[in-house]
Amino acid sequence: MMGLRFDIRKYVSRVQRNLSGITADDFRPELARHVKRTLTSAMKLTPQRNLSVIRRAQAFQYDARIGYIPSVHELVDPSLVVRDDVYWLYANGRWWAASYRKLPEEISAILETLVDERERRMETSVSEFVNQRAQARFLYRKSWWQVSTSAGTPIAAASEMQHAHSRPYHDPSSDPPRGYAQWRGGKHVLSLVVYNPFLMRPTKYFRGQSGKEILAEAVKINYPAFMGEVSSKLNKLMQGVNA
Repeated sequence: MMGLRFDIRKYVSRVQRNLSGITADDFRPELARHVKRTLTSAMKLTPQRNLSVIRRAQAFQYDARIGYIPSVHELVDPSLVVRDDVYWLYANGRWWAASYRKLPEEISAILETLVDERERRMETSVSEFVNQRAQARFLYRKSWWQVSTSAGTPIAAASEMQHAHSRPYHDPSSDPPRGYAQWRGGKHVLSLVVYNPFLMRPTKYFRGQSGKEILAEAVKINYPAFMGEVSSKLNKLMQGVNA
């Protein structure tokens, strides 16, 4: 849980508040603009994986996906390995040179099943496979856009970012948790509580940062502009009281 807040008691004494009726909620428009600028900065500060790196990595994954059936990560019985169009079958506890010899009927049936699975995987082209995964690079930044729309201060985000989703072939429940926000208070303190569970833990892509550190940096960047607006409005409100 993170947030942005404005405490009127830091700027207006209790006597002045009682005489003027000024509350923190009077500065909601200023805080809302501050929220919008801050979330925009947070989105820009959030690292995004390099597309060329993703393409190289996913092209390698595609080769592994069609070259090792069912998985490149673990040799199970049965498994099919295809290298340079040569088929090697591991079944019944031993390897079979499937491309070079006639197989027993039982082993041939196993091979046919694994080849069918390979052909099913190959129905997805390498470019389609890479693109399906490359779009997921927007998910971290998308979480800030989700926070902004929840707060009623939507920030600009490209369509591809708004529609980014977790990698295909996963259960929909694997989609990352949505970011959201909640306004609180209004009399003395007005705050926006930010929940961005997807960025709560530092990852290797963020140089050790989490969403909390990213938001804190974004607040720091935009705080002077916010305080300038607050001071300007406060002066106008106090002039009316003193008139």
